[in-house]
Amino acid sequence: MAVPEKSPGQPSLTFAERLDLIPAIASILGAALYAAITGPFRGSWGAHTYRHHITHALLRKVHSPQPNLQPASKSSSSWLTLGSALQYLTAPFHAIYEKWCQKAGTDPEYVVFPSGCRAFWVGHKTATNIIVYFHGGGFSLDGTPGHLHFWSSVQTDLTSAGQSTAVLFVEYTLVPYATYPIQIREGIEAVQYVLTDLRRAPSSITLSGDSAGANLCLAILSHVMHPNPDLPTMHLTQPFKALILVAPWVTFEIEQPSSERNAHKDIFKPAMGVQWGADYLAGRATSAYAEALLAPAAWWRDAMVEGVLTVAGAEEILVDPISLWAEKFQSVNPGVLTYVVAKNEGHVAPFIEWELGDTAETVQGEAIRSWMKWRF
Repeated sequence: MAVPEKSPGQPSLTFAERLDLIPAIASILGAALYAAITGPFRGSWGAHTYRHHITHALLRKVHSPQPNLQPASKSSSSWLTLGSALQYLTAPFHAIYEKWCQKAGTDPEYVVFPSGCRAFWVGHKTATNIIVYFHGGGFSLDGTPGHLHFWSSVQTDLTSAGQSTAVLFVEYTLVPYATYPIQIREGIEAVQYVLTDLRRAPSSITLSGDSAGANLCLAILSHVMHPNPDLPTMHLTQPFKALILVAPWVTFEIEQPSSERNAHKDIFKPAMGVQWGADYLAGRATSAYAEALLAPAAWWRDAMVEGVLTVAGAEEILVDPISLWAEKFQSVNPGVLTYVVAKNEGHVAPFIEWELGDTAETVQGEAIRSWMKWRF
């Protein structure tokens, strides 16, 4: 099934805008060199290993404001970071998927919802267990090869063990082409497709995502339990099978101690989380559907899900707010949530570390595999 290479109206970079990338890329190389020199003296304020100290410093620079990255024409969308500028230069998620399919020797299988939002399958849609997956990236960055690498291996492992599983990756619209709550609407549309078009029971559906994608999972769960009039109606006859949340983005604030404690360990700076959150809200008032930590504990009582796994890294800036949310959820849903904090790991480690060349299994990744084999 052919799909367009770019979203309708998505601009390309002008020659002048591409030239602006040169000093930005040079600054990233400088940051990596500085980290390499200072790494042996990092002490407890740096990442656990020398390798991660360098690679995480590089990513923090990628996701930091770059003053020279301003659009050369008013017709282009503005950006603040090289990471968001790369949205215009790197392959979109569906193109990464097509390349993965070619390597795996399988044909791409797409779904296009009425809104125009796309999704694609890894595994067969007749599988017993369906995972609806939302990638992270602050709602501004696309899915990556790391997402496909990890989840395709999980899908293969489960299916080989007799636990038939398929993953539906949702290619929701990115900021600035859509803002809150459009991404939630698209997520609901994807789940409704599985419920209605595929005629699957909620008990066969797992919602999963990392960071901003996990934010969407919690938004959908909130909407099921507390219907939001601004969102499409969704009624469940029974709970979802599971939620698997990797470093859920539960708040856009940076007032927690982990923001300072892990500022030189994680893969992005606290200020960028604030910026991405503001870009996502785009002037609208925030709510528990946008920031799950805002909801009181009672909001989550009798959650419409059989089991929840949440994993986070002890060295990520979001770990304290994630822990606060987990405490709220556990207090009103005893026995439902399994919460794993991985020592010496950062944000979305199961995906990003593989992309950075570290092929060893992460503690978070192993926790996901083990929990799914147990629950499925």
